[in-house]
Amino acid sequence: MKIALKSILVFFLFGFLFKGVLFRSMVKYKIGPERMIYALTDQKIIEELHQLQKEKTLSEKDIMQISRKFCQQKLSFTFEKVTSDPNEILKEGKADCIGYSALFTVVTNYLLEQQGYASSTRCRHAVGKLYVFGIDVHQYFKNPFFKDHDFNMIHNQETEESTFVDASLYDYFGIKTVSRK
Repeated sequence: MKIALKSILVFFLFGFLFKGVLFRSMVKYKIGPERMIYALTDQKIIEELHQLQKEKTLSEKDIMQISRKFCQQKLSFTFEKVTSDPNEILKEGKADCIGYSALFTVVTNYLLEQQGYASSTRCRHAVGKLYVFGIDVHQYFKNPFFKDHDFNMIHNQETEESTFVDASLYDYFGIKTVSRK
């Protein structure tokens, strides 16, 4: 009994510590069209972002982490019909994957611009499909809510490197990046 309990604990500890690696090996995101990117006009959000920067130089990774945490702190996931305008979204504090991605996009692009990265790096709001072990999971859902999934691509034009982020996934599971199919 003790060995079984220890084995289960080790299994869960391993799963927790390597959840990002496990997730990225099992689930791939296929990029489809991009959604419209809103301009950040909400002065309250802009002021909060200025406070988060605190006159320091941020790396692109720092900016992604700030954007993920900002979405995590300000939003909670809902299946209800809600706005996807990031300037309006904080009034309710609820978002679906579209809202999470829209807010992540404007926060990231704003910080990239403030830190001088805007000429080389941009965040895009992508719409795509999730593939688990190579199988499109959206085909199994009849509800239009699950026809696709929104996430983000941060692309550096100088290095040609892209990082993929799912802010709603980060909110609930702490997984920082996802993999492209």
